[in-house]
Parts: sequence; C-alpha cells; structure tokens
Amino acid sequence: MITQGLSGREIISTLLQVTEREYNDPEIVTRLADTDARLTHAGNEYLQVNAMVATIVAEVFS
Repeated sequence: MITQGLSGREIISTLLQVTEREYNDPEIVTRLADTDARLTHAGNEYLQVNAMVATIVAEVFS
C-alpha cells in the first residue's frame, strides 16, 4: 500500500474481486463492505485496511 502507491479503495476492490471469484464467503464480503464504508467516511486508509485484515483473520479463518 505504501510502497506500491495503491489506495485503500483499490486494495478493497481487488480483494472483493478475488473473494467473489475464489472464496465466495459472505463474511469476507461483509468485512470488505464495512471497510469500504469506513474509507468513504474519511477513515485513515492504513488503519482501516489493517483492521479489516485482522478482523478477517480472527473471525473468518479461525
């Protein structure tokens, strides 16, 4: 994100495409939508993406 110059919204969009194609898990899609909404309302991109990853790992893959 920092070194490649990608925005948080670009990362969310890419993750959403991969999730729909590979996993099709509604929990992951819900977390991505929540993060996208937080980014839309001027949330810090770095913090929001990190929080999303932590939530997905803790809730979906445990």
